[in-house]
Amino acid sequence: MSIQLPPSLEAEVQHRMTALVFRNAPFTWAVHLSVGGLLAWVNVTQAAPVAGALTWWALVAVAATVRYALARRFTAAAPDAGASTVWRRRYVLATALVSAAWGAGVLPFVWHGSEGARMFTGLVVGAMVAGALPLLAAVPAALLAFVALAGLPMTAAILLQAGSSLHWAFGFGCLIFLVYMLAGARHLHGTLGASIRLGLEQKQLARTLEQALAERKDLEEVHRRDRDFAEGLIDTAQAIVIVLDLEGRILRINRFMEELSGYAQAELQNADWFALFPPEAGRDEARARYRNALAEGRSTANTSEILARDGRRILVEWHDKPMRDAGGAITGILALGQDITEREAAEERLALALRGSDLAIADWHVPSGTLVFGEGWTKLLGYQPGDLLDQTSTLRGLLNPRDIPAARRALIRHLKGETPHLEAEVRMRHKDGRWIWVQGRAMAVERDANGRAVRVTGTAKNITQRKEAEAEIARLSQWNEMLLASAGQGIYSVDLEGRCTYINATAARMLGYAPEEILGARQHELFHTHHMDGSPYQAEDCPVSLTLGDGIKRECEDGFLRKNGERFPVQLTVTPMHEKGSIVGVVAVFEDITQRKAMEEELRRLATTDPLTGVANRRRLLQEMDMELARHKRFGKPSAFLMLDLDHFKRVNDAHGHAVGDLALRHLAELSRIRLRRLDLFGRLGGEEFGILLPGTDGAGAMTVAELFRAQVEHSPVQTEAGPIPLTVSIGVTVFTPEDAEPDSILARADAALYRAKQDGRNRVEMG
Repeated sequence: MSIQLPPSLEAEVQHRMTALVFRNAPFTWAVHLSVGGLLAWVNVTQAAPVAGALTWWALVAVAATVRYALARRFTAAAPDAGASTVWRRRYVLATALVSAAWGAGVLPFVWHGSEGARMFTGLVVGAMVAGALPLLAAVPAALLAFVALAGLPMTAAILLQAGSSLHWAFGFGCLIFLVYMLAGARHLHGTLGASIRLGLEQKQLARTLEQALAERKDLEEVHRRDRDFAEGLIDTAQAIVIVLDLEGRILRINRFMEELSGYAQAELQNADWFALFPPEAGRDEARARYRNALAEGRSTANTSEILARDGRRILVEWHDKPMRDAGGAITGILALGQDITEREAAEERLALALRGSDLAIADWHVPSGTLVFGEGWTKLLGYQPGDLLDQTSTLRGLLNPRDIPAARRALIRHLKGETPHLEAEVRMRHKDGRWIWVQGRAMAVERDANGRAVRVTGTAKNITQRKEAEAEIARLSQWNEMLLASAGQGIYSVDLEGRCTYINATAARMLGYAPEEILGARQHELFHTHHMDGSPYQAEDCPVSLTLGDGIKRECEDGFLRKNGERFPVQLTVTPMHEKGSIVGVVAVFEDITQRKAMEEELRRLATTDPLTGVANRRRLLQEMDMELARHKRFGKPSAFLMLDLDHFKRVNDAHGHAVGDLALRHLAELSRIRLRRLDLFGRLGGEEFGILLPGTDGAGAMTVAELFRAQVEHSPVQTEAGPIPLTVSIGVTVFTPEDAEPDSILARADAALYRAKQDGRNRVEMG
C-alpha cells in the first residue's frame, strides 16, 4: 500500500531526478566531444568534406559545452525543490540544442556518405541513444529531444537512401530501436521515480514511528511515575489502608497495616477479611455493615475492633469509600483506618485521674463554648466554686497576655488533630493578684464524623516551684532539638579539645566509620585533614577550631575524608554550645553535596560549551576575551585573536548532507586540539565560524599560528563513508590594543580581515 506524499515531498522527488541528470553532465560532455570527433573522422575517411566535418564537430562541441556550463550553474546555485521545474526545462532545451547539432551532422553523413559511412553513422547514433537512456531517464523529455532531432532524421535518411533489402532492414531496425528506447526510458523513469518516492516514504515512516515510540515511552513513564507516587503514598501513610473486593476478600493492605496487624501482604492476599480480623462476636455485624455500604454506594464511617496476629485488640476508626470501574459499577471498598486504641486508653486513664486527684479540672463543650470549671480551682487560684463563670472568656481573663499566643497555637493544633493531646505552661493570675505558673493538659475526648473536636477535658496544676530547674531543662531541650532537627543530615559534636562527643548514624554512615571509631577521636585529625584539592588542611583554619575559639556560628562549603580515603564536598554548619555563658563545645551539621556540585559543574559546562563540537561556545569565548583584554591593559602583555570560517561549507552540506557537515565541524575542532597550546582557547562563534584566543602572542606569532593551522586544515581532509572531503579555512588575525574598550572591537577587526581573506580567494590568512 503506497502512501500519498504531500506536495512538498513530491516536489522533492522531481528535484532529486533533476539533480541526477545535471550530476552526469561532465561525463556526457566528454562523450559528445569524443564520439562526435570519432564520427567526423570516420566520415572524412569515407570522402566527406573535411571542412564540413570539422564545422559539424565544432557545433556539437559548442552545444555540449553550453549544456555542461548550465550544469555547473545548477551545482553552484544549489536550487531548492521549488525551482526544479525551471531547471528541468533549461536542461531539455540544452539537450535539444545538442540534439539539433547532431542532427545537422548525421543527415549529410547518411545522405551523401558511402554505404559504410551510412551504416557506421547509424550505429553511432543508436549507441548514443542507448547510452543516453540511463543518463536521461530522469528527464524523458531530454531523451525524446535527442531521438526527435537526431535519431529520427537519421532513420528517415537511411530509409530514403535504402537501395537493398539490407538497407531497408537496417533503417526499420533503427526505427524500432528508437521506439524501444523511448518506451524503455518511460519505464525506467517510472522505476526511478518509484525508487526515490519509496526512499522518502520510508524516511517519513521512520520519523513517524520514532515519534510514536517516543510518545508511547513518555506516556509509559508518566504512568509509571503516577503509579509509583500512588504506591508511595499508600505505603508511607501513617494510617491503615485496605482494599476489599465485593465479597470482602483482601486485595491490598499497606505497610502500616502489616506492621500493626503482624500479617504480611502475601499472607492476606484474597483472604476473607471478616473471617480473620473482626472479633468473633462482631463478625456478622461487620459483614452486614459492609454489604449495606456496597448496596448504598456511599462513603461511611464507623469505629470497631480488629484482632492482630498476636491476639491484641486494636480499636480502629474507619472511613470507607466505594471503588468504581470506568462504567460506574462498584468493584469493592477502599477503607482508611486510624488506630485509636491509645487514645481511648488515654481518655479512660484521664477520667480515672480526674476522679482521684486534687487537680483543677475543666470541661469544654466546643460547639456551645461552655467551659465548666470543676473542683481544684479554689486550691490552685484561690477562687470559690461560684466565682468563675462557665465560659471561655473567663479563662482568657485569667491568662497572662504574653502567654496567650503560644497557648492558642497549641490549642489549634490539637483541635485539628495534629497532636495527640494539648499541653501548655502559662502564667495565671491568683485571686490575691500574684502570677503563678500553671501546667495545663487537655485532650479532645470526643470528635464528630468529620474529625472536629466536640468535647475537650483537661487539668491544671501549680508548677511554680519547678521553674527553678527550667534553665537546665531548657539547655537539654536545646541540645536535643539541635541534634534531632536535622536527623537527615550528618551531626556530630566536639568538646573544647576537638574530640568527638556525639555523632549520629547518618554522619557515621557518610564518613564510612562505625560510631565507636569516631567517638573520643579528634575530628580534624580523623576526617578533616585535607582540602578537596588534596592539599593539607591546617587545624587552625578548620571552621570547627575557629568557632571553638571565637564562638561565632559558621556556615561554609568544606570537604571531608571518608575512611576509604575518598574525599567528598559538604555543606557545613558549625554552632557553638554554651553553658553558663561559656563555650563548652560545638555542634557540626553537614550534608553531602556531591550531587549538587556535579550538577553545578554540568550546568557550567553546558552554559560554556558548544554541544556539537565540544569546544567553547560564543559566550565562553567572549568572557575569556574580556578577561584577557583586562590583563592586556593591566600588564601590557600581547594577545591576539583569530577568526576563521570554513570555505564553501554550504557546498559540503548541500553535496553530502548536514551529517557530513557536522562531521566537518567536529573535525575542525579536533584539529584545534592537536595544533593549539593548552592555554589557547578555541571556540565556535556560530555556524561554520570559529575563533581562537592566543594569550601572550603578538601579531607575528599569531600570523604564524594562523598559517600553520590553515595548512593543517588544507592537508587534513575529513574522512567520511563516501571518501575524504578536502576542507580549507579563511582566517582573519588581529591583536589586542589598549584602545579596545570591549571584545566587540576586536571581533570587528578580525571579521574585517576574514572578509578580505574570503574576497581574495579564500584559503588564506589576513591581518586586521
